[in-house]
Amino acid sequence: MSFQFQQPAKDNQPKASIFDMPAVKIATNVALFAVGVVFIQSPWMEMIFTAIFPIVLIALVPLRSLFDWILPNFNPQLWPVINSNSFINTYFAGHSFEIYLCLYLSLYAFSIYQFRKNNFILPRNESDVTFQHAVEELNVELKDTKRLIISQTLKLSILYGLLYLLVIKVPFFSASLFEYIQKFTGGSCTQSNGNGHDIDGFYRQCLISGGKYKGGFKTSGHCFITSLFTLCLIREWSLNLKRIILSVACIGVCSIWLLLFIITNLFYHTFLERLFGTLISYGIYLLIYKSI
Repeated sequence: MSFQFQQPAKDNQPKASIFDMPAVKIATNVALFAVGVVFIQSPWMEMIFTAIFPIVLIALVPLRSLFDWILPNFNPQLWPVINSNSFINTYFAGHSFEIYLCLYLSLYAFSIYQFRKNNFILPRNESDVTFQHAVEELNVELKDTKRLIISQTLKLSILYGLLYLLVIKVPFFSASLFEYIQKFTGGSCTQSNGNGHDIDGFYRQCLISGGKYKGGFKTSGHCFITSLFTLCLIREWSLNLKRIILSVACIGVCSIWLLLFIITNLFYHTFLERLFGTLISYGIYLLIYKSI
């Protein structure tokens, strides 16, 4: 009886790396989170978001042309992420007015809180200032607070007033300015039953009545709204960089609006329609934040 000694089988499993240790993973995630927070709160974010929309608009033109050439019959409505009924489009485009208003008011309230916190209404001890000086300081602070409230309210009023005219409806008329442009550039409404009978109406009226609107210059409302709200929100956010929760919320929402802008440029509208919507948004942004 003979015994054969067998060498132990070599372990082919890869050796554990130091980065696989739980403590190292936790430390890495914490470090990445800290870097992300610092990056989000960087003043460079305002410059990045201000410049990104024209860059995306121009950079995606050749990609859009290539895509249309390779897949000329591609229908974006058949894909869940990019169709008009997707989650991000339904909530972040369909309810963009409400989302912007909530974030704007949050930043607005925080800016007033910070202003009142950093300006002492009364002296903290007898050696600070005289009572007369304290009263003068109080009057100055109240005037500055009123000025801030008036300025912020005026910005919001101008923004939503112009949005109402351009996108929703001109007072005493039946449609918005964008709808008038589309109608007077050859747009028409056709009944959905296919009999070819044209209905005299505007875009929104046509869809409500079950018709199909065709032709005309249809300004990209998505390019207009997503870029305008992002520009205004980033501008307001840049003045309140100290709050992480507000920073994460604002940058997160603006990133989703940027994604909608990219989807619109890849799959919807002509280049001129997208360009026109983007230019109007930048014009309104400059009007509000350079003149007030």
